[in-house]
Amino acid sequence: MRIWIIPVGGLILIISVLFLLPRFMPDQDPTGPVKSFIDIMQPSLTPEGDSNDESFGGAQPTQETEVNSGTVNGTATAVAPTPSVIPRSINGEIKIINKFEIPISRVTVIYCQSDDIPVNEQSCSQSDFGQPQVGGNYVWFDYNSLYFQYYRYFLIETAGNTAMTEGKRYIIAWAKAIAGGREYISDMQWVAVPFPGKYNFEISVSAQSPKP
Repeated sequence: MRIWIIPVGGLILIISVLFLLPRFMPDQDPTGPVKSFIDIMQPSLTPEGDSNDESFGGAQPTQETEVNSGTVNGTATAVAPTPSVIPRSINGEIKIINKFEIPISRVTVIYCQSDDIPVNEQSCSQSDFGQPQVGGNYVWFDYNSLYFQYYRYFLIETAGNTAMTEGKRYIIAWAKAIAGGREYISDMQWVAVPFPGKYNFEISVSAQSPKP
């Protein structure tokens, strides 16, 4: 019977190799460094752009009632249900540029009648604010961003309290905001919007806007 005698130095070398070998083996955890590196190097499959952008068709109508709340210039707004934007309506966004953070007390839309009536014969009304009702025209607070406040509006009736007719165009005179006791109006005025349809307004409160 042969007896193998391993020198002490060789035995130490074998033990050292067995001890250090796991340190050089790849991580078997699929969530480890290898996967993380692949995730970092793999290009994103998400298309560039915002799904809310006009190029993507704008914000899509929802069929559920949502609850919105937020703050306007540091003041908490009341939590109120905001009915879904029904497709058969004229609706859109009112973006308020407010770099001086002037407190906003009211935002409304001045809506009129169908565009087959001359402008000088149009009768107009002002939408309700902060009182969303499915059966009427209204404007409500949506959300805040740095130097911007966003509101939404919803129109289904003319200034004569008659239901809008599909396929016809209706006049919106302008959107208006009351900030710091002063009145500011949108640059976009006397626009004809098809029913149903969408139109966005923008108001700057950094300088006094002249009344039309």
